[in-house]
Amino acid sequence: MKQPNPTARQSDATGASSSNAPSISRRAFVGATAALGAASLGGAADLFGTYGEAQAAEAAEERTFECVCRPNCHGFCRHKVTVRDGLVVKSERASFPDSRYDRICLRGITSLQRIYDPDRIKYPMRRAGERGEDKWERITWEEAIDTIATKWKDIIARYGSQALAFHHSGGDVSLLNCWPTITRFTNLLGGTYIDYNTDMGIDHGTGQVFGANDWNGPSSNDPSDWKNSKTIFLWGYNITEANIQAWHFLADALEGGTKLVVVDPVFTTAASKAHAYVPIRPGSDLALVLGMAHVIVEEGLENETFLRDKSCAPFLVNQQTGKFLRASDLGLALEGDPAAVFDEARGEIVPVTEAKTPALSGDRSHDGLELRTAWDMLRDELAKYPPERVEELTDVAANTVVELAHLQAGELVSNLHGFGNGCYVNGGVFGHALATLASITGNIGKSGCSFGFPVHVGVAVNDAWLRADLAKIPGGIPTLVLPEVIATGKFHGEDFPIKALHFSNSNALSNTVNHNVLREQVLPNIELIVTQDVTFNDTVRYSDIVLPTPNYYEEEELVALFFAQHPYMQHSDKAVDPLFEAKSDTEILRLLADAMGIGDQFMPMSDEEACDLLFDTPLGRECGLTFANLKEKGVIKVPGLDIMFEGQKFNTPSDRAEFYVENPAARNDYGQELDVDHAHLPQWEEPAEAWPENPLAKKYPLVVITPKARYRVHGQWFNVPALREMDPEPTTYLNPQDAQARGIADGDYVEVFNDRGGYVARCILSEGIRPGVISTPKGWQRNQHKRGGYQEVTGGHFDPFTVNNSFYETLADVRKWEEE
Repeated sequence: MKQPNPTARQSDATGASSSNAPSISRRAFVGATAALGAASLGGAADLFGTYGEAQAAEAAEERTFECVCRPNCHGFCRHKVTVRDGLVVKSERASFPDSRYDRICLRGITSLQRIYDPDRIKYPMRRAGERGEDKWERITWEEAIDTIATKWKDIIARYGSQALAFHHSGGDVSLLNCWPTITRFTNLLGGTYIDYNTDMGIDHGTGQVFGANDWNGPSSNDPSDWKNSKTIFLWGYNITEANIQAWHFLADALEGGTKLVVVDPVFTTAASKAHAYVPIRPGSDLALVLGMAHVIVEEGLENETFLRDKSCAPFLVNQQTGKFLRASDLGLALEGDPAAVFDEARGEIVPVTEAKTPALSGDRSHDGLELRTAWDMLRDELAKYPPERVEELTDVAANTVVELAHLQAGELVSNLHGFGNGCYVNGGVFGHALATLASITGNIGKSGCSFGFPVHVGVAVNDAWLRADLAKIPGGIPTLVLPEVIATGKFHGEDFPIKALHFSNSNALSNTVNHNVLREQVLPNIELIVTQDVTFNDTVRYSDIVLPTPNYYEEEELVALFFAQHPYMQHSDKAVDPLFEAKSDTEILRLLADAMGIGDQFMPMSDEEACDLLFDTPLGRECGLTFANLKEKGVIKVPGLDIMFEGQKFNTPSDRAEFYVENPAARNDYGQELDVDHAHLPQWEEPAEAWPENPLAKKYPLVVITPKARYRVHGQWFNVPALREMDPEPTTYLNPQDAQARGIADGDYVEVFNDRGGYVARCILSEGIRPGVISTPKGWQRNQHKRGGYQEVTGGHFDPFTVNNSFYETLADVRKWEEE
């Protein structure tokens, strides 16, 4: 594949190249990389030239630093970084206080190649052609900031401050240069936050049952606890590719005798190690969960003690309103207004806090109100999912459904999910159902009973510092409804024009569905697009102003527990100065704040003082979280994360697992109508598009999934030479049956297509792919495809409760591609 010519692209207005790096072939580049145990660059100065006077002036000595790799892969691994002659020459694994968390992956050890990427953004750029044409001219920082501020002020004068919209994500999951500072900046400016709507579906469902935990939703026990499980179910979780750093915990559990069940339409590496593999129909996992719950209840295998004492099962529900009967309905004024139950010991309806033996079943009445227990209502719903019906929906044999249910009803069962099931519109209900299943069996809130996606969601930060003047601004706009908002100029029924977009730590065009709609309908209506990033990617190429930011090793940072698979807050050293004219995200925001007249409000304090303000919380004070303390120690362990919901106490109003959701709510409020009555209990919902009964399936019979890749983190590491040697171009996996029917051979270039668009990739035939499925690992950029891009075929389907990108709600077909 032809490689981009960064020297030609990053020339100044006269056309003269300003790159100091000599041109080298990709193979020569990779040849300088040592064995993957510790990637290194021997003679880096000879290969890449001298990057600026500051680096050249450094003494020719070798030093090591401890840095943190911090894309949104949940690893946040510590790296020992070796610097020689001002250049990073080696990246290898560094140590945590607990060696179980010491790890590094193929991506991490090639991080130095990202620093010296010839396609790196070297200085501020202004678009010199059409958006997406990849023509640029170099400008100074002063010109860039002045251009942005002048245009922003003009837009505010014409449309209001909400017309400036800001989109940030997980490209650099840190405290100084990620969501805290951009959130504060957006709020102070009066701009609009654009929610990225990715990988949030399942957590919304589980969070309504177990309660939110700090930031985003419930998290699992620490992965080190997996070895205490007797049985682990993996639901749509390709751990060996997407979470390489956590795989050894599962391997340790298997070696210790834990049984593994993998439910996935793809025969993954983890499936090859499983005691049972369930090749389920895409998008039907919800039905399997409901079917297992049906069997458990029908056979009387439920954990009655947990249901009575730790869940909402005995709560009485008003059948007219769908609400719990409460103490206030009984004429009692009690703190928290607890739900009411029928106490068998007293023979009357009382607040649950006063009951000795709450009844799980039995219809009741009070003041003419018809009352039923939440448990009876759940049992009625589960009666709809006998194994025979589940087999029709899932392609999982009825007897297998029963066998899996018996495993679920056992002791010390963990249910771990990835994000695959959240890529369908029923992902939120799947989360609700899976949490309900754990509530029925009581396999939650204790050692050996991990649940959910295996991460710690973080240490809550000082919300007041983030919010600033948030009260004057409406809530964020979901990316998924942005096309409608921009087309109509309305949000919540009010005038709400959006005229400028700012992206940071976010390659939104690569990681959002319906690429063609964004490119062809959204972006043309935007007057100014600004992107802060490290390298040229899909979003950068459609921007008007591009601002260069540093690599992870080029800035000092504090790394919070944001979806981390270990329990440590970390300090990350600055190993080398930023190359070329790169500035940190926060430094850029300070420049923009000054230009917009809010500099004295945004961050008049130092970075260290800002971090101390963020850490000013009860837990932060308990852990001794200050910038100076964390820098001195390198890492600080956060207590209380070993067993989530320990003691089976949940973050709900009742402290119980509330599988009956009294007040179903949407994750994003964009003015949508919600069928609340339908959402109290989990029930079957078929996928919006990716379903065989969809009439569109006659035209496009294959379901397209875009799983996370071993060699990329979302859209990062897409052009690292060492990884491109092993994974040189976009690929798509197809079952031989589907290929034979279309005259496709292994290694052919194929076009995956539907009415929305298409893309070309090299085809790999695999019996591990279920017939009827196309699997295309994500993360490749449009210019790396021979034609199109993989997000062209994805659509804009989403559930109004979860408001989450449904990447797998995609029907398409595939044909052999004849190069034009």
